[in-house]
Amino acid sequence: MFITLINNSIIIVMLWQGIDAFLHVNPWLREKGLMMVFNPTLEPVSDTLTVPLYYTGLTNTTLVSEQGAAYTSYTLDRQYNIYIPITLGPLNITWFLFL
Repeated sequence: MFITLINNSIIIVMLWQGIDAFLHVNPWLREKGLMMVFNPTLEPVSDTLTVPLYYTGLTNTTLVSEQGAAYTSYTLDRQYNIYIPITLGPLNITWFLFL
């Protein structure tokens, strides 16, 4: 489904702060980014992820879908970041798609 995107550059979004997140990017595809988010701990974790979208080629806004749900529009800040609130149960994963 997203194999072309997964085989591209990876950006480490967050590590060792309760949540691990990796962002696959390719500015030439329709789907500009795919972020995998993991909670490797035995405790529930809530946090706000700062997602750096500079290398996706997105400049003003992006549409974000969590696990294929309806898209939500986000506005990028001046450093090309967006902020996604996230809550994950113990040993749980989720993914986000960026258009």
